[in-house]
Amino acid sequence: MVKIKYFAYGSNMSASVMRRRVGKWTYERNASAVGYKLVFSSYGFADIIKSSGSSAPGVLYELDESQMNKLDEKEDRHYMKLYRRGKIRVRVGGKIVGAIAYVKMKRTPFHTPNKHYLKLILGGLKSHGYGKGVTRRIMVAARGG
Repeated sequence: MVKIKYFAYGSNMSASVMRRRVGKWTYERNASAVGYKLVFSSYGFADIIKSSGSSAPGVLYELDESQMNKLDEKEDRHYMKLYRRGKIRVRVGGKIVGAIAYVKMKRTPFHTPNKHYLKLILGGLKSHGYGKGVTRRIMVAARGG
């Protein structure tokens, strides 16, 4: 079965959220999206946007096509077709690899994330070993900075 490298940011960094959405997986590593930064827009949800010289923290999973289809359904149904699968480059373990991420189709204005959603993101970062510097960056982004 073909495995797809999927770069997760936002609440999909939370293992409990991903288990509910796709079931089990066998590969999961810290990674960063090269040339992107994490922002909050579209109703307070995390997005990655192109930003030269930046990197957005996240998690690289290997999923099969049926699991990706489950994520597609979630993104289409819940987020009014704001996202599409896009190819990006991620840094994982010192190497740059290709991956799929949900990329915003149209930038929308900043909106503060709700506390529960932000807690999922921060918990996902912490559970994957990200330090205080990264969590501070996310907190600044959550305030519109």
